Amino acid sequence: MRIAIVALTAVACVVHADPLAQRGGNPCAPPSYTGPDGPRAPQPAPGTPSNDTPVPTGDTGRPSTPTDPVTGPTTDPRQGPSTPRGGMPLPLTRGKTAKKRHVIQWSWPKPATEAAEERLDYEGVLATVRGEDPRPLLILREGSQYGPGYDKMLSQKFENESIALLARWFHCVRFSESIMDDAHPWRALFSGEYPPQCFVVTWDGHNNEILSGIFSISRIQTSMRKILAKEYSKDVDQALTKWKRVLDKFDTLDAKVGDMRERIEALSIERGPDSAQVRTMKARLAKLEKEQSAIEKEEAAVLDLGLARKASDGKSKLLDRLRTQR
Repeated sequence: MRIAIVALTAVACVVHADPLAQRGGNPCAPPSYTGPDGPRAPQPAPGTPSNDTPVPTGDTGRPSTPTDPVTGPTTDPRQGPSTPRGGMPLPLTRGKTAKKRHVIQWSWPKPATEAAEERLDYEGVLATVRGEDPRPLLILREGSQYGPGYDKMLSQKFENESIALLARWFHCVRFSESIMDDAHPWRALFSGEYPPQCFVVTWDGHNNEILSGIFSISRIQTSMRKILAKEYSKDVDQALTKWKRVLDKFDTLDAKVGDMRERIEALSIERGPDSAQVRTMKARLAKLEKEQSAIEKEEAAVLDLGLARKASDGKSKLLDRLRTQR
């Protein structure tokens, strides 16, 4: 009997030896899976533990065990939403009130008639452009020498919340690409062999920060802060932090108002628009809307950085002299 079993085993190995032997495999080993990069490791049977089984890890590469408190997002109301250490932060979506503060108010000045306009030097263009606005200037031109993709990238950077909020303390001026024409009377504003794409400058033009080429969001903020520090008496960083906290209050209020209006609409359908429950909810909504005015007053106080000059300073002798020469 033992001899028969041994003989059958030998026959089985011989039967399966030919095709595997042609591929250089072990005739009695499990079949291997060949991929584009060569033989792959044998696939384990279902339910069989393997050293190749991926181990869930956190940002430090440690297995996620019950002793690791940071294994996923948390929503502790005392701490706010968070993610595992080293992970991407949860997206912060501002409410409709705060989003209005993200819109930069650009002015688009242009000569009355370019052909008949007298060519001005840098100081003359700056004085004409700023008018009687006493704030420092943020000046941007379109039509980059780097191509349309650069303009799009630059516009996206100005959508950053901190940059958009800092821009509130600037007189923001934007020009079309026609200002780079040699015949343009304001061409001196972007003169030189390598004219800047964007720059921030003090009201009098004596201090500027040029932004050209590839620059980061942090570089834009740093340049803006340097100019603001020269033109305003209060600390810009502290004001920006306080302003963002005010925007948080707007977000909370927007959420409450939106929820309250939805509940009023549902109750109006269910119990009638003149029901006691609806009247109560409308009274609560009126109180919430009054909070909006209080937050706006707080915001106005934060935005007052103490400008170094008054609006009347815009009527300077330099400005009057340059306008007389035209």
